[in-house]
Amino acid sequence: MKKIVFALAVFVLCCHSTLLAAEPARVEQETADALYQLNLFQGSELGFELDRAPTRLEGLLMLLRLTGREAEASACAIDCPFTDVPTWAQAYVAYAHNLQLTNGISEHEFGSSQLLAPNQYSTFLLHALGYSDAGGDGIGRNPNPS
Repeated sequence: MKKIVFALAVFVLCCHSTLLAAEPARVEQETADALYQLNLFQGSELGFELDRAPTRLEGLLMLLRLTGREAEASACAIDCPFTDVPTWAQAYVAYAHNLQLTNGISEHEFGSSQLLAPNQYSTFLLHALGYSDAGGDGIGRNPNPS
């Protein structure tokens, strides 16, 4: 499963970056439509909002969808350790934090509304594949992957 998730993520990133050189707006819309059909990308009440970067919370939700964990996360009953997570998203963040898929930007803040940097999403993906950065020396292999 982990290899499939990683391969899908790499495929989407490669296709997206390769095709953007041709017709950016059309390709971005087609990519968003394809990800929507796969239930990996939903957008908001304003549409896909492709003209802006996702927030950390949106990126985490995309990760949970990508790994097939959204339904399980939505039913999570663990208390969310962060004070800046909207009520509707607390189960998702608590679930991901409990599985060590994500950390906050501090002990009490997740950084829900902060823009998601590419390296942060890469870290989300690596955590989902069983890697850990707990040692503080970069991403290393988790000896007990979930």
